[in-house]
Amino acid sequence: MKLKSAQLVISEGEDGNESDLDTDFFKDAVSQAENARKSEAAAKVALAATRKRQIAVGERLLTADEQLENAKISETSYYEKFAAADAAFKKHQAERKVKIDARNNLIAQITEGLNAAQSELEAQQAILQNESLTMQDFSAKQTTASNKLSDLQSNVDRAQIALNTAQATLRVDQKKRSIEAAAIVANLNAEMRNLLAPSVPNADTTTSTDRILIPSSILFSKNSAKLQKSNGVKLNEVAAILKDTTSRIPDGIEWIIRVDSYGTGKTDEAWFLSQNRALSVAQSLITNGRFGGTKVSANGLINAKSFSDATENGWIEIVLTAR
Repeated sequence: MKLKSAQLVISEGEDGNESDLDTDFFKDAVSQAENARKSEAAAKVALAATRKRQIAVGERLLTADEQLENAKISETSYYEKFAAADAAFKKHQAERKVKIDARNNLIAQITEGLNAAQSELEAQQAILQNESLTMQDFSAKQTTASNKLSDLQSNVDRAQIALNTAQATLRVDQKKRSIEAAAIVANLNAEMRNLLAPSVPNADTTTSTDRILIPSSILFSKNSAKLQKSNGVKLNEVAAILKDTTSRIPDGIEWIIRVDSYGTGKTDEAWFLSQNRALSVAQSLITNGRFGGTKVSANGLINAKSFSDATENGWIEIVLTAR
C-alpha cells in the first residue's frame, strides 16, 4: 500500500476523518509539515540574505569595474609615459654613442700623434747622440781655436793701443788744423767785410770789424721777403767779392757762407718773414757767385736786439765761417 504525504493526510484530517489523525503517521506528517514550514521560513531568510549579498556583490562588481576602467586609463597613461621615456632614452643613447664615437676618434688621433711624436723623439735622440759625438770633436777643435783666438786678441789689443795712440795724435792734429782753419777763415772774413763796405754803402759798421750789418729796410719792403730792384746794395758785386775771397781758402779747409736774417719780432710770422728774407739773399748770392747749394746757408732769427736806428726793423749779416 502507498503511503500518503503529510500534507494530504492533514488535508484529509481537516475533512473530518479523525481516525487518520490519531495515527502515528499523522503525527509524523504534522511534525514534518511543521518542520517544512520552519524550513521554508529559514529558506526565505536565507534567500533574503542571499539577495542582500548579491546586491553587495553587484555593488562591489560595479566598483571593481570602475577601478578596472581607471586602471586601464592609468595603464594607457603609464604606457604613454613609458613610450616617451623609452624614446628619450633611445635619443640619449644615440647622442651618447655620437659623443663616444667622437671621443674615440679624438683618442685615436691623439694616439696617432703621440706615436708620431715618439718616433720623432727617437729620431731626434739618435741625431742628438750623433751630434754629441760631433760636439766632442768640435770641443777639441774649439779649444784649439780658442787658444788661437787668445793669441789673436792679444795682437788686437796691441793694435788697439796703437790705434788709440794714433787717434789721439790725429785728434790733436785735427784740432790744431781746425784752429788754424778757423783763424784763416776768420782773417778772410775780416778782409771780406772791408771789401764789402763799398758795395753796401748804407750798411751799419758800428759793430766789430768782422761783421757787416745790412738794414732789412734797404733790401726789402715792409713785411716783404722779395728783394727790391733799386736798393743801393749791389748783391752781384757782393757775390763776386765772396767768390774771390773763398778762392783764397786753402784746400782741405771746410767753409760756408752764412746768411743770417735778424728780425726784432717775436711771433711765428716774424720768424717766417726773417727766414724767407735770408733765403732770398742766399739765392741771389748762389746765382751771382755760382756757389754750390751746400756752400751757402740761410738762417732766420727773431727777437733780436737792434744795434742802431738803421737796424731797428731787422738786418742781414753775411759771414764767412769754417765748418
